[in-house]
Amino acid sequence: MTPAEGGTLQALRRLVWLLVVPVLALLAVLTLLQYQQRLHNAERDLQHRASERAQELETLARPAVHQVHDLVRLLQIQWDQPPDA
Repeated sequence: MTPAEGGTLQALRRLVWLLVVPVLALLAVLTLLQYQQRLHNAERDLQHRASERAQELETLARPAVHQVHDLVRLLQIQWDQPPDA
């Protein structure tokens, strides 16, 4: 290999590194941003499903809570009355 070819090869390698390194860095940044976006989307979806589940449970529990409140009110009204014999 002649010195001119060696210099050309070295310049070519330097040029490749100057092009490859920024592209790889950009790829790493974009990958990180995409990962963060997917993580945010998954968290938002999980919160949405948890909220829906909480609403369903509240809908199921509401009648029982009202019944208990009614029974407490009834017991408070009848507390001072003598028991039936």
